[in-house]
Amino acid sequence: MSCFELQDKNGRIADAVSHQGSLSASMKPPFQGVALKWLLENADLSEIPVEEKRKLFDRMGKWIDFLFNFRDLDGDGVWENFSPIETGWEDASYFFAGFPLAAPDANAYTVIMMDAIAALGRTIGEDEAVCAHWEKRADELTQKIIDKFWTGERWIAVNTRTGAKGDSLSIPLFATLILGKRLPEEIRAKTVEFIFGENGFETPYGFASENVNSPYFRHGFTAGSVIIPAQLILCLALEAAGEYDKAKEMGLRYARTLRDNGMFHIHNALNGAPERGLVAFGEKQLFWSAWASSAYLFLADRYGK
Repeated sequence: MSCFELQDKNGRIADAVSHQGSLSASMKPPFQGVALKWLLENADLSEIPVEEKRKLFDRMGKWIDFLFNFRDLDGDGVWENFSPIETGWEDASYFFAGFPLAAPDANAYTVIMMDAIAALGRTIGEDEAVCAHWEKRADELTQKIIDKFWTGERWIAVNTRTGAKGDSLSIPLFATLILGKRLPEEIRAKTVEFIFGENGFETPYGFASENVNSPYFRHGFTAGSVIIPAQLILCLALEAAGEYDKAKEMGLRYARTLRDNGMFHIHNALNGAPERGLVAFGEKQLFWSAWASSAYLFLADRYGK
């Protein structure tokens, strides 16, 4: 709820909140729906007051409305990011297509948020027609994602002003697999095959954010390193696609990387070592991270028991 307590009047969720309470001007992808869906399916939420659930139901809907009211420049029902920081991936190679950039993973998270809103609505006695409406929107957006971003063999991003394709060996594009069984079986199978194939992202230390043989590979945030969100999102995506064993194998590889090399945000995809030399947002080095530590606990609990 914390993000939604500070939601803009137009529905935007800020990227960050300072210790003084000021909101950043940017945003991050609408991943909250993935979190809500996981909680609904894996946790007992019965002690949370209905009025709190109602707040979240209403405010998640406003968050989605913001994306389509203010981030869909061409009005095709698929929204775009206006800058790299909004994508959550910072320096991914598919950004070479330029902005505004419509990406399949960001829209996939929106589909799951729609599904999660519908599920939450039913737990609070929301009118069934409203819940069914959210599911219908999720169905429609899923089809638009396939039509716009699936080439028949792989996922791409699209610049909505120029039509340029963000066609690269970048893992965020393949996080679209998080749609799971909403995707046709052939698309799921080809996506999994690509992730683990010659141009894919498998390493002994987890998933590389860019294929290690890519001409764009380097030791940046999402330009080739092993970074926290790519591991968790891909594990959840593989599970959603019915590939639990693959999710478990890769989740355990990454957990071992954290255990053996330190709870750092970013690790080297070639040797598993912490990327100590990276400088980010004024930090002289990337320190041990609560984000990494919590990811370790989640993966160890889920796959390592």
